[in-house]
Amino acid sequence: MSINVNPKKTILVIGGDTGGHLYPAIAVADYLSGGFEPFFFIGSRAVVKDIADKKGLRYYIIEGCAFPKLNILKYPVFIIRNISGFIKAWIRISEIKPD
Repeated sequence: MSINVNPKKTILVIGGDTGGHLYPAIAVADYLSGGFEPFFFIGSRAVVKDIADKKGLRYYIIEGCAFPKLNILKYPVFIIRNISGFIKAWIRISEIKPD
């Protein structure tokens, strides 16, 4: 099933790295893929790569990590990785220029 829309629109779908986030995002991509080109997908783990390759979606891997609840020694890594991921995501979105 697809939706008929203006083919000049650029769509960016961002999904998480678990099935509960990734597969709904893929379902949206499948639904919209008939009317949009180009179509980009952003995720944070290699799982995204495997699934996006199978679906033929263009994708980018953006690093990030979960908040370290109990181990304060991991806070600097958390901060650095997430700031880095934010900057990379901002750059990709600026390059893709989604509608």
